[in-house]
Amino acid sequence: MTSGGCQNTQGCLHRSRVPTIDPHSHVFSPGLAQLSSGLSETFRCRATHVLTRNNGNVNRQAHNKPRLNHDLRISRRTLILGSAAGLALSVTGCGTSGTEDPVSHPDYPNDAIFASTGWVAASLESGNLRILDCSSLPAYRRGHLPGARHVWWQDTIEMNNPVYGMLVNSGGRSAIAREASINPASEVVCYDDAGGIYAARIAWTLRYMGFRDTRIMPGGTRAWRADGHNLTLEEPDCSGEGVPDIFDESIVAHPQDIIARMDEPHLVLLDTRTVAERQETWHGRLRHGSIPGSRWFSRDQLLDGRGIPLDADGLIDRLGALVDLSDTAEIIVYGLHGTLAALPYYQLLALDRFHVRLYDGSWSQWGSDEAFPVEPLR
Repeated sequence: MTSGGCQNTQGCLHRSRVPTIDPHSHVFSPGLAQLSSGLSETFRCRATHVLTRNNGNVNRQAHNKPRLNHDLRISRRTLILGSAAGLALSVTGCGTSGTEDPVSHPDYPNDAIFASTGWVAASLESGNLRILDCSSLPAYRRGHLPGARHVWWQDTIEMNNPVYGMLVNSGGRSAIAREASINPASEVVCYDDAGGIYAARIAWTLRYMGFRDTRIMPGGTRAWRADGHNLTLEEPDCSGEGVPDIFDESIVAHPQDIIARMDEPHLVLLDTRTVAERQETWHGRLRHGSIPGSRWFSRDQLLDGRGIPLDADGLIDRLGALVDLSDTAEIIVYGLHGTLAALPYYQLLALDRFHVRLYDGSWSQWGSDEAFPVEPLR
């Protein structure tokens, strides 16, 4: 892969980024998203830096003295930030390669869903491989996988939709694909430093667009370092490729689908909100409750104590205690908003035994619309 400094700041979405904010937070109110007109900082690169982390040794080479041109511009994202008091930039330490225990790779029947660090390392020279770092921009700039391009989950969200978290329109999706420099032949690997939440959202969006060869690297940056691999500060060329947007409706669910099929015996509605998210009202905009007939399976239960996805056997054991898996043909997952349901979607898909769909509107839509029935929390 060609790498180097960003030569085209207008074509790189990640040059206009906002600080990381917690996707679980109440600040993601539909009202804030609607009103958002925002400010963003455009960072323009004037130098290429290379950082190599190898067994605790850090070598940094600067080809030029870095200079950031802070160009404040109006964007729709800022009100989400400016209206939420006390938001802070999320900073995650880089750590040191090779000093942590290796991270085991979850074993699933569908081995095309997750990518191990070993598989990624062995594929780095593949011309078709596209690695997408879905962490915050500051985290990306502190060190990322060789050849990784930065993409950001908030770019998958349609800011003009009154329902927060709904998938961005075709133009926005195409912009993400161009930034990622992917084409239909690409092998895409997504990772982050947030337990896979951001990576799964990007991966699901690309899957919706027709990019079926899209995987998640469990453990993200931490797993890569723990398994003895190096990080870099070198950023690939931002030149993009034109790609089609196919609209794969087979992986998305809509409220009318759910209402029409609530009584189907082989369909399971899975509420993957956490305990705190089930109490979230977004300052009175969301009702308390759940979609009638849904089963509560907090996404916390899909992870082990380190925040790594459970392997298939562990997931089946926990899920099987809740639903009759032998009688389940399809599962529709939802969360507080669609972004938070993407990782459960991918883990269930990897089991390769159900048709899995994600309700993109999730509780953000269902809980705010009085026309939809609500069942009390249990």
